[in-house]
Amino acid sequence: MAAERVVLQAAPACRRVGRRPVELKPQLTIRAPVAADEVEWRSLWTAFNAFHGVRLPQGVADANWDRILDPDAPLGCLVAVEDGELAGLADYVLHCHTWSEHLSCLLDDLYVREASRGRGIGRRLIEEVVELGRRNGWSRVYWTAIDGADARHLYDRYWSPDGVVRYTVQLER
Repeated sequence: MAAERVVLQAAPACRRVGRRPVELKPQLTIRAPVAADEVEWRSLWTAFNAFHGVRLPQGVADANWDRILDPDAPLGCLVAVEDGELAGLADYVLHCHTWSEHLSCLLDDLYVREASRGRGIGRRLIEEVVELGRRNGWSRVYWTAIDGADARHLYDRYWSPDGVVRYTVQLER
């Protein structure tokens, strides 16, 4: 599930050198995570869960991280690296789909740290997951959103909501 490395320029910042301001553009790289990203990934994932009012046991994070690094597991991830630090994540799950002979992809978690929002990082993460799907022959990439979520303006650029209402029966305690 390794993704190609993509380098983009993000919104510019300025710094004064002598009398003239010099524009500094943070570099943005979208890539698959590596073992050295664990602490930063956990920080982003914990922030994502807190944003949704969820607190999960440590074992869930451990299992997710192990699956992300396992090339045979159906859970994958892309991370956005901005100036050497993780700025965002896109965790996704591949699964069979009864309407296609190809795998479907659920973009399960999409999160950009607050300090990095508004620079197109969420859009780039979505685009890279979609491109990964094209290269690997997936039938679709889909995700759910909380009704009225601020990020809906980004999501609505890709496709109109399909009207599906999700029902969840919690089986874990």
